Amino acid sequence: MIGALIMAVLRNGSQQMGWPTYFQEIIIGLVIIVAVFVDRLRQGKQT
Repeated sequence: MIGALIMAVLRNGSQQMGWPTYFQEIIIGLVIIVAVFVDRLRQGKQT
């Protein structure tokens, strides 16, 4: 739920700033990659 909210805020904010659509997609993709990387690091420390 929180992830969907973050994505919506990123998309709306970048649209309001007038960024091109391809740049918005790149930023959202990078956020997803970073989130997966951080989750993997957290899971690795738990075991």
